[in-house]
Amino acid sequence: MSAMEKAYLAELLAELSSALRKRGFRLGTAESCTGGLVSAVCTSLAGSSDWFNGAVVVYSNEMKERLLKVSAGELRDHGAVSPQVARSMALGALDVLDADCSLAVSGVAGPSGGSPEKPVGTVCLAWALRSAAAPPQGTARTAPGSLPPECYLGSDAGPSSLEYMPERRILLGARTSLFSGKIQVCAGVRPDSPRQGIRLAATQSALLGLLELLPLTVKF
Repeated sequence: MSAMEKAYLAELLAELSSALRKRGFRLGTAESCTGGLVSAVCTSLAGSSDWFNGAVVVYSNEMKERLLKVSAGELRDHGAVSPQVARSMALGALDVLDADCSLAVSGVAGPSGGSPEKPVGTVCLAWALRSAAAPPQGTARTAPGSLPPECYLGSDAGPSSLEYMPERRILLGARTSLFSGKIQVCAGVRPDSPRQGIRLAATQSALLGLLELLPLTVKF
């Protein structure tokens, strides 16, 4: 990780930590392609135990089903790398980790495993927040506008857009809002270590997405 990437993550974490503390929220993460990188970044900040509950790292479909209660039907119909499965992972983390908000990451980090429909660099993200007011359907931001170029977002065809797809559910007696999105990390990231570049871009996007959604929450 470059010095600029470390500096950006440190600034992002400081903002996220402040926002979570302000709301009295505790975070849980569900990770697949990032392999625990999101939780490692979060816990690198001193005092993160004040707002970070824990993480579930699930690579296999079997563990997604067993630990996060992702349905076999969703995995069969949409595949592990899909907004549907990412949303179920976020809900599972919210429950299993007894959190107020959660994020989930599932993607194709490569170098193998891609397909024409889901090439290497495809990452699906989801966030679950208790007592959140959903933004208008299709609220979108262009990732490079919020993230520095070092995050390697975008594709050969142009910049990647993270479009929030809100959904409302009742979980454990509390209103919970789900948000999901999909990004494509460009194929030319980090020629020396493209897999690490994809994992880092996914981590940055997951944390930034949560930071952008937290203002919608009301803690009861």
